[in-house]
Amino acid sequence: MATASEESDGSRLSAGVGAVADWAYRLLVYGVLLFTVAPLVVVVLLSFRPNPYGNSVFSAGWPSTTWYANLPDLLASLGFASSLIASLKIAVVTTILSLLIGGLAAYAIVRKEFSYSSLLETVLISPLVYPWLLMSLAILMTASYLSGAFDVRISMSFSTLLAGHVLFTFPYPIRTIGAGLQNYDDELDEAARNLGATRLDTVWNVTLPLLRPGIISGAAFVFILSFNQYIISLFLSGTSIQTVPLLMFNLIKAQSPPQIAVLGTMLMAGMVALTIVVEYVAGMSRYI
Repeated sequence: MATASEESDGSRLSAGVGAVADWAYRLLVYGVLLFTVAPLVVVVLLSFRPNPYGNSVFSAGWPSTTWYANLPDLLASLGFASSLIASLKIAVVTTILSLLIGGLAAYAIVRKEFSYSSLLETVLISPLVYPWLLMSLAILMTASYLSGAFDVRISMSFSTLLAGHVLFTFPYPIRTIGAGLQNYDDELDEAARNLGATRLDTVWNVTLPLLRPGIISGAAFVFILSFNQYIISLFLSGTSIQTVPLLMFNLIKAQSPPQIAVLGTMLMAGMVALTIVVEYVAGMSRYI
């Protein structure tokens, strides 16, 4: 039998191991947070650098608001307006189509009982794990094959870019809307119909409002991912469309760090604001 002193030593050892594990966990969390946030902080700091040349962040005259003071002229010289319109256009259309496809797929998987529904869900959400480069090449090669097989010219344009964006974003509404449907109470629909509501009235006034958090969260995921997508846009946009990520990559090749930092800071501020609004309205973190 263990003596009282041995039990006391064992308790102190367990407490010590627990304290070490707790500190190790905190260091890991803070390290990951620092690794994630530090590059973004550097971008913001670079946007206040007065000198476009050199490698030092804190150059002479830092901080300077020169680039922000001349922001309208800077954006005009870079052709930012046309790139922003192109990105917003593709992101909005992608969001609408992905919500329709993902919402209908989620409804079929969750609410309709049929064989192989789990297999169907796995297939539909599989683009989440596909490399974006592979998806882009697949669409590019498919368009080339169809052009040769049917003697129809399929050039890289808004349509091919839209197809690529929808293909890799529609699984997100499947997950967010599907989560809402799994917790949905069918008796609410029955109660609405018993009170004289038509099927359309029930969907519009009962079902959609209750699924609103999942719909808004899915829309936010799709919009942010589509707006910031670079690889798929590079392969499928052709020469007629230049989105904001493509514009920023061209600036990197032209070696214009402050301009890139200003655009990056603006985009980060916009995306953070959008995320905060969606989190407040729909609780997006529940679906991450």
